[in-house]
Amino acid sequence: MTPKYKVDHTGCPIAFAAEAFGDKWTLLILREVLLFKKKHFDELLSMREGIASNILASRLKGMEASGLLVKQEDPANGRRVIYSPTEKALDLLPACVELILWASKHDPETGVPADMLARIRRNRAKAIREMRAPFD
Repeated sequence: MTPKYKVDHTGCPIAFAAEAFGDKWTLLILREVLLFKKKHFDELLSMREGIASNILASRLKGMEASGLLVKQEDPANGRRVIYSPTEKALDLLPACVELILWASKHDPETGVPADMLARIRRNRAKAIREMRAPFD
């Protein structure tokens, strides 16, 4: 994905991450793929934040280009494709978990499923392994 605004991050890891994500949609698509196991365009299009189809198509293309997702033909339906996370994307699961915990602490109306939050709070490392397991 060509970032909208090129950041001269000079080695800063936070600037590098901000450049890699580009905007909120990339993180939200990763949420859907990594946490909710969505893999088809129409599933991603139905996310609760209401992404437009042209924005979704653009972000998916960029995420492929940046090595976060791979696209392959769906063996069950040749007219559809499956988007799968790469190792680079899977390495973001711990960061996603930390964002979930942070938001659950500071957002009284958090939409994190209660069972997911309980699993994470009980044993963070185990929850991350369980989230990753379907992709291994």
